[in-house]
Amino acid sequence: MSRAKVGSKGSLAVLLVAVFSFGLVGFAFLVWAPAHPLSRPSRVSVLDHLDLHDLQASSSPGPAQTTVIEYEFDEGLEGWSVSRGDTTLHREKGILQVQNQGPGYQDPTVLTVPLEMEASKVTHVRVLIKIEQGEGRPGVQWTRKADQPGMPPVEAQMPLENVVFGQWCNILIPVGEHPEWSGTLLSLSVTPMRFAGIRSEIDRIQLLNIGSVPRRRRIKVGRTTRDGVLLQAPGSVLARGLELNPTRTRLLFELSCPRGEGFSFRVEGTSEDETVVLLSDSVKQEPGEKLHPFEVEVADSLSGRSLDLRFVFEPFAESPPGGSEVALIGPVLELRGPDPAGPNIILISLDTLRADHLGMYGYSKDTSPFLDRLGATGSVFEDVVSQAPETLASTMSLMTGRYPSNHRVFKAAHRLVDDKATIAHHVRGQGYQTAAFVEGGFVESPYGFDLGFDLYHNGEKQPAHKGGDVEGTFSRAKDWITENDDKRFFMFLQTYEIHTPYAPPEKYKKRFVDPNYEGYLRDRVFDDELARKIIDENAEESLTPEDLEYVIALYDAEIAYVDAVLEDFFYFLTTRGRQNDTLVVITSDHGEDLGDHNAVGVHGHTLHRSVTQVPLLITGWTVPADLRIPGRRWVHRVGLIDVAPTILEIAGVPDEARKDMHGQSLRPLLANPQPGELEAVLAERQIFSEDLTNFVRTAVHQGDMKYVHTRGIEKYRRNLVIKNRPGLVKFYTSYEKHALFRTSEDSNEKKNLYGVNPDQDLLWGPRVEKFREWLSRAPQLQRGATSLSASEQDRLKALGYLRDGEEVDPGIKDDDLWTKD
Repeated sequence: MSRAKVGSKGSLAVLLVAVFSFGLVGFAFLVWAPAHPLSRPSRVSVLDHLDLHDLQASSSPGPAQTTVIEYEFDEGLEGWSVSRGDTTLHREKGILQVQNQGPGYQDPTVLTVPLEMEASKVTHVRVLIKIEQGEGRPGVQWTRKADQPGMPPVEAQMPLENVVFGQWCNILIPVGEHPEWSGTLLSLSVTPMRFAGIRSEIDRIQLLNIGSVPRRRRIKVGRTTRDGVLLQAPGSVLARGLELNPTRTRLLFELSCPRGEGFSFRVEGTSEDETVVLLSDSVKQEPGEKLHPFEVEVADSLSGRSLDLRFVFEPFAESPPGGSEVALIGPVLELRGPDPAGPNIILISLDTLRADHLGMYGYSKDTSPFLDRLGATGSVFEDVVSQAPETLASTMSLMTGRYPSNHRVFKAAHRLVDDKATIAHHVRGQGYQTAAFVEGGFVESPYGFDLGFDLYHNGEKQPAHKGGDVEGTFSRAKDWITENDDKRFFMFLQTYEIHTPYAPPEKYKKRFVDPNYEGYLRDRVFDDELARKIIDENAEESLTPEDLEYVIALYDAEIAYVDAVLEDFFYFLTTRGRQNDTLVVITSDHGEDLGDHNAVGVHGHTLHRSVTQVPLLITGWTVPADLRIPGRRWVHRVGLIDVAPTILEIAGVPDEARKDMHGQSLRPLLANPQPGELEAVLAERQIFSEDLTNFVRTAVHQGDMKYVHTRGIEKYRRNLVIKNRPGLVKFYTSYEKHALFRTSEDSNEKKNLYGVNPDQDLLWGPRVEKFREWLSRAPQLQRGATSLSASEQDRLKALGYLRDGEEVDPGIKDDDLWTKD
């Protein structure tokens, strides 16, 4: 928080806090639909930054005459006493943190300063405060000497009006208007809270004398009523601490002459030691005319800094004595982004996240409150198909826009060496800085994911019992954004937090796990090793239905934990002023089988929806204006291969870069209310998934039908075996060659329709063969061999991708990919 010195003509010379970054309300900051910054124009209100000391008008004695007390919480309490009760206090970066843990209304928290001064010296009390939540009305109280000698002091109070819980509020209390604000003041108190469990933050408390200077108000001009300031010319208005984008900021405001005299004016911008006249003009107006709009570009030399903005008004020579009345209406700064070519773009992959375990996809448990609010104001794609059931192949499809058998990176032995194939390569050529923060495993740089990135951070090694490091990953991303605040960037973030082992923090675990569960999993870590024992038909491990519910609860708790970290990350983007020029894409590489097809805690073994159905949310309020993502839901099926071409088009990458990608850019859907032609294409489209880990399995999705073909084995079928003891279930895997599902009636794909209608069956095999022939002829990406270090192999083992004593599997030979069945 930056501060500036302002002179005072009163009894005390003080520091005036000059900068107050308003509205840093966390995307809990939230209710994120429709009030968060991504759901409204990219504008900052100048009125929220007015310096009331500097308001000047000829109808008053001049600028504010006295600051009686200027109190900031950098040092000690400086004469203030605190009624603590069970209240805890601490200071952090000049902010007083107040947490009331008392029994309630009987134990309010009160900050009190003794006074011995005349009330006439003070007209207003200003409090800059944020109250997290609460009931009751916080306020200011005071005592003054009684009018008659020997009588007890008179007590009075005024509430803090216009408190919005959860966000910083700059509250000006006109105590001078209260009938008991008179005589000799003995003390002043501020009560930030009255109820237990409420948290407050206070930046400053000021006692001011601002005379009769006008303040922010609702002003009616003709049929229009708007926020503004009414003052006399000569006079001026100063707003301090306006944070600007690195480039391309525009000032918009309107002026009016309520009595029709007219005036001249200028607008000055001051940043550090530089002052620039942004606009000099005049308004000539007859009474009753409409508002006069003005628009001015903020000088490039001021962009990217903290700006003080002053409006100076002068009357015409022929104006009547006393000057001319001026109405300054609704001044705002429009932050138009770092570059017209495209916004910042953040691509987030939440590994192992099933779409159907999020509220915005219909899940009944409250796993994703923040993502749900985010989804209400962004574009949510309801039917999203992953191109592979495991991380390596799927994430490479995400980053290249190609099917796995074309990019050919689907086993630990493979590395992409074609350095011109990734999103990062193409957007870097468009001027983006590129950075990635991932958590190792199958997204590490040895597989070629680092191609095109200026920085690729593989993550820190995690203990074997902990799969992900979501807080560490997003913290490193925040540090990078802070250090590169002046750059346009593309960032890739990936976390294994939701992946096994399911080890959520205790506070999230308690929200979902049955406290009465006493099964054998209670004191065990549910990791990949245990999950694979359960699905091995020769193993001794088994699950009861209660055990299965316990595993699902752990999985849901992991989602809730990640949801909270995402909320904090979006709050950070807001505090950095990046929410208005950043587009965020949130998805997953694959889902997880949670008992749907007789396996639990695993993936990579099937192409069922439980593993291949993933979320896709695109959100942002960005420049250009036609990328202001509305709250829309799209029912047509899309794939992860569509993400790369969508990002390239948004970033302004030439169309030529997308010609060999297999995905379809969704850019026309994002802001066009009538995308028409693209919707028709998506409705008839075929999308494929591939499993190439052990044999060639292909799924084709078209309309409400899905066909799965497995080549190289005679059977592919999943059975549930009930063991002799009642209620004890055992999972194992067997196989079958053909499977056909009507997903509109059988969303979990339990009923294989292949063989029910032989004539229809004949249609599906050729579709798969045609797809594979097309891929065999398409230009393939260059692939090399990986060289994994011992630590990289250990990470694969921790995630269950590699076992002790195993060699890195080279996978299916290229010739086997294209052999017909």
